Amino acid sequence: MDGDLINRYRNKLQVSYNQFKGFSPFLYTEPFFNLNKPGYTAQRTMLGASISVKNIDITLLLGHETDKIKPGIWTDKFMLGTFLSYNF
Repeated sequence: MDGDLINRYRNKLQVSYNQFKGFSPFLYTEPFFNLNKPGYTAQRTMLGASISVKNIDITLLLGHETDKIKPGIWTDKFMLGTFLSYNF
């Protein structure tokens, strides 16, 4: 929690390539709009790939996020992440 309750609209646009067997690279971008004070408040972009091995899916990603903390002041974050899921 940032202290204030914030209502945001997120619109995710993703492009995936699923023609490789067991390997699916993707790129997505996601702009954020604050509904309490209308305006563009953040942008997140991720580049990654999902790897399938039998019933296990491993996702590796590299991302960039920029946030408006005050009018005219933006911060940048770089992210490295993984996801692991098991299908049964």
